[in-house]
Amino acid sequence: MDIVYILTNEAMPGLVKVGKTTSDLLGRIRALDTTGIPLPFECFFAAEVADCHLAEKLIHDAFDDHRVRKNREFFEIAPERIASALKLATVREITPTGPVIVEPDDAAALKKAKERRNRFSFAPPRFRSARSLRTKKTRLRCVR
Repeated sequence: MDIVYILTNEAMPGLVKVGKTTSDLLGRIRALDTTGIPLPFECFFAAEVADCHLAEKLIHDAFDDHRVRKNREFFEIAPERIASALKLATVREITPTGPVIVEPDDAAALKKAKERRNRFSFAPPRFRSARSLRTKKTRLRCVR
């Protein structure tokens, strides 16, 4: 059974891991949950393919300009883009339906990280004109 997978991690926003395994997918995801990773990986997409070594190499080559480091399987790209390319080689989709939990507190930590991310926004703050903005050291006044 040759499998190529796409993993995401709430602790690494914007990064995607593309890997392969010839054994159990859930076991592989659990094996990646080490002390160096604060939150467990989530499987965005996984597929059985005819040749995982070739499929993974072609995916890595296709998105090489998005690779974080040359000797790592992490890419700074939307996981949907990689999934679209991987679907071309897919024999059968086998994406797990839920999170892969190793430790009992993994689910709570993952939920907390997702809630924290949902509260964050890159939108600029909105201040009404002629209002004051106070910090610990200064007071700024917005003018029209």
